[in-house]
Amino acid sequence: MIIQHQEAEQELTIKLERVDSDQQSLVEQLSVAQHQLSSLQLEKHDVEKSASQLEKDNTALIKTLDKVPQQ
Repeated sequence: MIIQHQEAEQELTIKLERVDSDQQSLVEQLSVAQHQLSSLQLEKHDVEKSASQLEKDNTALIKTLDKVPQQ
């Protein structure tokens, strides 16, 4: 009876260690994913800023071309 109890306790300890290991792995993966998300958000902001500037440049170019006399 005591031996069975010790064996069950050992099995539970092994499972708990596995769960702890899995949890640590998931926390690390979450950290990496959060870092990637942050980087992508910065990149998105930069792309949106560039797109806005290109739109302004395009508008200015069209206005300039409208002022050029056509031959």
